[in-house]
Amino acid sequence: MLDAVTVPTFVVGGLRDLFQRSEPMSYEILKRKVPAKLLIGPWTHLDAAFGAGLPADGVPLMNQIQLRWFDQYVKGLDVGAETIPNVTQWVYGAERYVTARDWPHPDARALRLFLHGSRLLSAEAPAAGEPVNRALQVPIAGLCSASTVQWTAGAAGYIPLPCFENSNASDRLSIVYETAALTEPMYLNGPIQADIWMDSTAGDAGLSIRVSDVDERGIARTLTDGLQTASLRAVDASKSRTLDGQMIQPWHPYTQASVMALPRGEPVLVPVEVFQTSALLAPGHKLRVSVGASNLPQGVPPLPSLLQSLAGILSIYNDAARPSSVVLPVVPATALN
Repeated sequence: MLDAVTVPTFVVGGLRDLFQRSEPMSYEILKRKVPAKLLIGPWTHLDAAFGAGLPADGVPLMNQIQLRWFDQYVKGLDVGAETIPNVTQWVYGAERYVTARDWPHPDARALRLFLHGSRLLSAEAPAAGEPVNRALQVPIAGLCSASTVQWTAGAAGYIPLPCFENSNASDRLSIVYETAALTEPMYLNGPIQADIWMDSTAGDAGLSIRVSDVDERGIARTLTDGLQTASLRAVDASKSRTLDGQMIQPWHPYTQASVMALPRGEPVLVPVEVFQTSALLAPGHKLRVSVGASNLPQGVPPLPSLLQSLAGILSIYNDAARPSSVVLPVVPATALN
């Protein structure tokens, strides 16, 4: 569909939009052939429709952006629409809009953090014999979480519940890994990949990855998440995104021909795409990666996989031979200035 677009295009989206994944990727394709700009707010789908909270940080009202764009590219008036920053994004943690010259962020570098048997998340590779962590495969995880707000297009957010802002409750059904308290700010901007070694006592399994910012009080704020069915773990490397030579956004075919059986008791590597985010973690905060078997608001697997996934035990491996990890797009915090 994007191949047919031949007119200047202004892409608007949200960090919690239904189209969180596709909006920046659409900009990425369009910028190669037409004038294009990208605006990402702290929005759900409903909020993005009218630019909730604007004007802010130099970003005007949505209707003013629209009028300027159409004056330039429909009426042919010289109103300087081409001088609008290429990319304007809300940054969680900084709680403001920042601009960048492109998306993905040109200054992003890949950082791989490993999941340890002790539930630590660190850059140090795991040792041999680190313990396996396990979780029950239940289909209702995430029922009350930030995902509930996102995947109802924002409608659920009009009923304020603590679990929408704090993911500690939904993480109780997951295996939680955390870094030590950060000594320096960590700025994440872009997609994330989780490479999880797992097996299951069931015929199939889901893998839900939730990435959160945990403050000094222990309150966990969901930044983004991803969901993958183990039997659909096949990856086309030629279509996947890499950063610094590491895959950071896997491309799964999701075809019948690509289905791979999940052998019971035999660990397999499952790459999970975690949708892009834009967030600044402050010193003293921790980065949390929660690994579970489901995230109901985000989606359920095809019925055959769902039936095979029920009532199993999910095992996550974290040792030298099977090093589960996440690859993060880290940008220098100075880029926010």
